[in-house]
Amino acid sequence: MLAFVVLGILAVTTLTQTVSLAGRQVPLSVITLVVLGMFAFRSWLHHKRELLERSEPVNGHGSAQGRH
Repeated sequence: MLAFVVLGILAVTTLTQTVSLAGRQVPLSVITLVVLGMFAFRSWLHHKRELLERSEPVNGHGSAQGRH
């Protein structure tokens, strides 16, 4: 998660251009932050899923070992 924060800080401090999006000028840093936010959210969800799968009791049926 720290990597996403560092990339976000770099994006805000270095990307100063704007692009036209749906008829309005949007800073490129905002678009970059949205994309980074989506990746950070997916990474967080994956981390939570891994924690939940490790905490499930293995009873022989439907164990976390075979699912992906």
